[in-house]
Amino acid sequence: MRKSYLVVACVLMVVICTGLVMANKANEGDELCITISPNTLVLSSEDTIVTVHSNIPYYSVDRLSLTLNGIPATYSKSDACGDLVVKFGRADVKDIVEPGIATLTLSGTFNDGSDFAVSDTITVRE
Repeated sequence: MRKSYLVVACVLMVVICTGLVMANKANEGDELCITISPNTLVLSSEDTIVTVHSNIPYYSVDRLSLTLNGIPATYSKSDACGDLVVKFGRADVKDIVEPGIATLTLSGTFNDGSDFAVSDTITVRE
């Protein structure tokens, strides 16, 4: 009985870890892509962070150049796949959106000096 619990726990762990890695990948293709979290921003909520996941290699960007619709990043890191994850203050993001659909653009500069801009849409609610 104890062995079956251990097998179930191991299988569950593999499924969860696989899901987390896949969720962190914004896109598997060559095209730059971002995913903004939360994908529904509730203006009345008291949450503090908006997170942008990307398929952009973390080591390839000038992290000081990163903005979301002109808002400077508060934090950036590499996810488990080596891709860029950027955080922004939710209050700053709330200041630039209105209820409905909002398009947010992550902009920055690669280490080679070339610029990039990648967009995603979110839903905004009161």
